[in-house]
Amino acid sequence: MINKYALTTFVSELSISVPMERILLDEPMSEHTTFAVGGPADVLILPESVKEMSLAIRAARRLDLPVTVLGGGSNVLVRDGGIRGVVIQLNTMKKVLACHDRKIMASAGFMLKDVCQFAQENSLTGIEFACGIPGTLGGAVFMNAGAYDGEMSHVVSRVRTVNSTGGVHTYDAPNLGFSYRQSRFQKSQE
Repeated sequence: MINKYALTTFVSELSISVPMERILLDEPMSEHTTFAVGGPADVLILPESVKEMSLAIRAARRLDLPVTVLGGGSNVLVRDGGIRGVVIQLNTMKKVLACHDRKIMASAGFMLKDVCQFAQENSLTGIEFACGIPGTLGGAVFMNAGAYDGEMSHVVSRVRTVNSTGGVHTYDAPNLGFSYRQSRFQKSQE
């Protein structure tokens, strides 16, 4: 059972930094998943920055509220009863997609197909395997997505994360713990 006082306090505290139009109460998750199914989240946060995401996680943890993080909502089924606690959906975050020194810097909320298209537009190769994989870049890195003998571990060199307590960290490729459909992030919940 979710503490309603904690939820009210969470919303009140977060609304100081995040506009109320991006703090949604009893929001139907069917409007935020590609399968268009699912009951309401107690509170759905749509952060625009890493700072807002970190603030939301810190406030929820301090109030002992469960946190669920979603990317684009693909490959997710939400039960009719919804999700208790705080849901943070990342697809509204301000996005960076840039090419420097033949490397792409991309935010987690980009659809993987869009990153592949950007690579093609910049004459970069190596990520062609991912063109048909649904979902966001962040989800693909989280699970080391792959197809056609390629996988994210072959193309990712650095990842910046927000952990379960709201802390921000950067990891280089050797520290990402990639293996078949696995990364360090599944255990660390970053």
